[in-house]
Amino acid sequence: MKLRMLFNLILSCSVFLGAEIRECNDVAEVLTLADSETLVIFDIDNTLIEPTQVLGSDQWFNYMLQNRQNNGQAYESALKEIIPLWMQIQQVTEVKTCETSTTFVVEELQRKGIHTIGLTSRSIPMAYRTIDQLKSVGIEFTKTAPHVHDFWVPLDQLQVFKAYNEPAYYLKGILFSGCNDKGELLLQFFKLTGYLPSKVIFLDDKQNHLVAVEKKLRLKEFTNFTGLRYNVCDEQVKNFDCSIADIQLNYLKKILSDEHARALLSR
Repeated sequence: MKLRMLFNLILSCSVFLGAEIRECNDVAEVLTLADSETLVIFDIDNTLIEPTQVLGSDQWFNYMLQNRQNNGQAYESALKEIIPLWMQIQQVTEVKTCETSTTFVVEELQRKGIHTIGLTSRSIPMAYRTIDQLKSVGIEFTKTAPHVHDFWVPLDQLQVFKAYNEPAYYLKGILFSGCNDKGELLLQFFKLTGYLPSKVIFLDDKQNHLVAVEKKLRLKEFTNFTGLRYNVCDEQVKNFDCSIADIQLNYLKKILSDEHARALLSR
């Protein structure tokens, strides 16, 4: 009896250890991890793409949010002000891949027939613009998305964030979570589509999103999960220059390059 209990304990520990989150400094790492039974999930901002200038970047968004909070503004109120401005910038900004190999890696996974989807905190109003931005760098998730039809994920099936009571949306192979929990949304995706992979790999630059997904999958006893905390953009985040972004914001209709903005600052 004791031997059986010990065996079950060892087995449960081994299954739990099947899920892991680790650092990743090269998007091509997924090519060594994924197989035909894998679903590879990509975050978008600072994982697949970033703006060609600092204005409108993920780090700019976080700076603006933190700056308002430091000045006494409530988080929810600050968020409601910044999101429309960020969306306005996204409508005019060009984007680039975070690595020169990014598009090749996604295409190589798709060439092998491996299922790929996007999972982003971008909200529904940004969905079609996001599709266009990704297309501009040669990325289209429709090629091997595990589900071909677009659909809404209702509010009553999500843990909604109180500042934004918004549903989530699956469009052309991308889950747009908005302020909803990424882990909960992924579970709902599996439930609503009837698709369940044997293995999940998720790349995201935010540790909290990786933890959210790992936690939800583990609660459902799905442990074949690898979370890759994508750190390639960490240096840009660390060296973010708000003065460059402030100048670029003044020229929003024609966004200045970082170099042009620095030249104006030096005058």
